Amino acid sequence: MNDGLPFQDGEQVLLTDQRGKRHMIFLRKSETFHSDRGWVPHDAIIGQPEGSWVRSSMGLRYLALRPILAEYVLEMPRGAQVIYPKDLAMILFWADVYPGCRVLEAGTGSGALTLALLRAVGPDGRVITYEQRDEFARRALANIHMRLGEVANLIVRLRPVEDGLPDNVVDAITQTPDGYLWVGTQGGLVRFDGVRFSTIDDPAFKIERVRQLYVDLLSNPGIETSR
Repeated sequence: MNDGLPFQDGEQVLLTDQRGKRHMIFLRKSETFHSDRGWVPHDAIIGQPEGSWVRSSMGLRYLALRPILAEYVLEMPRGAQVIYPKDLAMILFWADVYPGCRVLEAGTGSGALTLALLRAVGPDGRVITYEQRDEFARRALANIHMRLGEVANLIVRLRPVEDGLPDNVVDAITQTPDGYLWVGTQGGLVRFDGVRFSTIDDPAFKIERVRQLYVDLLSNPGIETSR
């Protein structure tokens, strides 16, 4: 993103016409945007400040803005159905995702939630996302890189998220101050270090089903179980 700078070659721009119809394009020198209302040279946009109006060859005016994340999610190429902005906001709120958080995502899809998670956790956090379908993962990564560039705090695993879990039904999840994620399943307790799952074999935690997890005053994971 180049907030405050004029539009540059290679960046995204959202063109909105007087009818409210939107077009997200990638600016390229000497290329042209075409619609049913005429054409606009990209060179007429490159170098202009954000918020400029440009006219098509037929006189239709377009407002040129950089897309915010919500607009990008709605307009970006997709393989799987995306999660819409209003739902992304609720997920981040109820999952209590904060800067520095380490998040495990089951199903990358087209990358909408992954993008929102990366923004929420910030550079000190980490997002680990699992996707079974190679074409979805490739599409999601293309969308993420187009929006954010290279991302150092994202790990993509091309396999089912339940690989490494003793059971594919997760009832609880928490994080201790040392950064570990603790996952309670119907097959026992699992620790995730950001790379792999490790089943806890300590007899004290050998539980058939973990229903709730919490962190005690000594920063140790506590569990509520059912047998």
